[in-house]
Amino acid sequence: MPIQLYMFPGSAPCTFVQMVAKHIGVDLSLKELDFLKRDHESPEFTKVNPFQKVPTINDAGFILYECNAIATYLVNKYAPTSELNPKDVQKRAYMDQILSVVATHIQPKFSAFSIPSFRTNKKPSAESMKEFEDGVLKAFEVVVGDKFAVGDNLTLADIRLISLLACIVPLEDIFDRSKYPKVASYYDRVSGQLPYFEELIRPHIDDRLKFWKSLQ
Repeated sequence: MPIQLYMFPGSAPCTFVQMVAKHIGVDLSLKELDFLKRDHESPEFTKVNPFQKVPTINDAGFILYECNAIATYLVNKYAPTSELNPKDVQKRAYMDQILSVVATHIQPKFSAFSIPSFRTNKKPSAESMKEFEDGVLKAFEVVVGDKFAVGDNLTLADIRLISLLACIVPLEDIFDRSKYPKVASYYDRVSGQLPYFEELIRPHIDDRLKFWKSLQ
């Protein structure tokens, strides 16, 4: 029986979970929530996740939320020998560190930058762009690796980084490849090694490109 994933299309944390599941061959049954209709605030979903956020999974009655916890759970349960979750203690610690940096620093700052444009249909201000570069792009420069984020193998950290970078790098209005070549190179290199990238990511990139072009 597929694992039920409560999600919102285009959400980087949700896409992260989808990518991990696809990578290890776990089937998901998607339950899309319409945030404009406030589905996430419904009594039904609040019983599942009292914090009213996605992604959330239901694995045969086992409820879990927060994308990092979900991704780690899926690998530990369904692909315990996968290199996505390193067995080396120090490599795993570095991976967890990157996942934490994304969760507590990069993702919140990216959301603070992008959400106002969705609400106002206006391009970010110069001040907002400066905060985005200082808080998000420069943080990516710190955590991306010369090959992968941690060592010589793909880990959960890479999939999480790509899920969010895919919301940024293709948008020339907010990402200058010549200014952040390390980030651009990492994105091209790692995304090119994910066979499910086009299936899971490309539609969201196309939608986001159309949206940014429509901003005033």
